[in-house]
Amino acid sequence: MKKNLFSLLLPLLIAACIIAILTVLAWDALRTKHIEPVVVMVANAILLLTSCLNIFFQQVNLTKSNPQAVMRGIIGATMFKLFFLASVVIVYLVAAGEKRSVYAILVSMGCYIVYSWIETRISLQMKSNK
Repeated sequence: MKKNLFSLLLPLLIAACIIAILTVLAWDALRTKHIEPVVVMVANAILLLTSCLNIFFQQVNLTKSNPQAVMRGIIGATMFKLFFLASVVIVYLVAAGEKRSVYAILVSMGCYIVYSWIETRISLQMKSNK
């Protein structure tokens, strides 16, 4: 049975909501630790967007009959995601100048690990449903 896109993306949406709620609840505590909460919130939104796009492209690629095309699509989407996120970090570091929050980037990298783990679980579900 093939799952629709919303049911596949639901764990990502739940994770994004949890991270956003935790960031808002710990806003002052994060600032005392020199972690800029706005950066974490924006990173959370970017990670959600890129993860959703990656899952969408994986679902589209799974409809192809050629297994090499499927692998090329999955690897290409993942490489695009990595290069896009790296460029976003570089742009932030350059644009923020002295006000940059390196600890917020580290927290965002932790969020990236969470999103990657959820993406992998979703990909395995998509494969088993095919």
